[in-house]
Amino acid sequence: MHDATEPLLAADTSGRVALRFFVLGATGRTGSLFVSQCLARGHSVTAFVRDATRLPASVLSHSALQIVTGELSDVDTIARSLSSAGHDVLVCMLASESPPYTAVSTGTHSLLRALEIVAEPRRIPFFSIASWGMGPSRAYIKGLLMRTVVSTARSTFWARPYADFELQFASVDLAERKGLIRPTILLPPILTQGPKSDDYVSGEPHTVNQRMRMTSSISRASLADLCVRLAERAARETVPRWIAVVNASRAR
Repeated sequence: MHDATEPLLAADTSGRVALRFFVLGATGRTGSLFVSQCLARGHSVTAFVRDATRLPASVLSHSALQIVTGELSDVDTIARSLSSAGHDVLVCMLASESPPYTAVSTGTHSLLRALEIVAEPRRIPFFSIASWGMGPSRAYIKGLLMRTVVSTARSTFWARPYADFELQFASVDLAERKGLIRPTILLPPILTQGPKSDDYVSGEPHTVNQRMRMTSSISRASLADLCVRLAERAARETVPRWIAVVNASRAR
């Protein structure tokens, strides 16, 4: 159990070593920030993307960035990328925000299938981002107004993205049972484009739920920061399966 009164990892950098990340969704609004922060912290990144020109100009020429292009359904190309270099952490920064709303499940399934083909001999850390109100945090959607809003969203405009996350969770569960991965799913509230800040609270959902409000938020840059720090920790010890995070200054 983690104390929800302070960031899960605070500013701990002890024992940090350079890691190699394999990232899906590196050109997205959160994924691009994650890649930039990984490189800034001395790590290497393999970015599997459809269009390399969408990567931030600031990282395109970085010596520690390897770019592989392909479609999310291309299991063989992903498998070749995984086998070409030993990766320490797998990261899915995809979002199913446009038709056919299957990016998250397709990318996750392909990545985990490729991992099985490569026959990686260890359970490798796997990180992905979902949303508060999913997984075990669903039990903490309380109050008539909140339940109504969430129920309406899930049955209307968020129905297909939500269903796609459920498909992803099923793939992750199966891969975990097979001994392929050690998964961690991050559960943020509303995501904003604000700057990175250490002013966030993170922990397992039951330790954070009292701080969550309908208007709770966290910047994508801060979420990327937490994901990098959790990955660094996962390289040397067990990290919880579900981690919620919220901007501390607006969580009271």
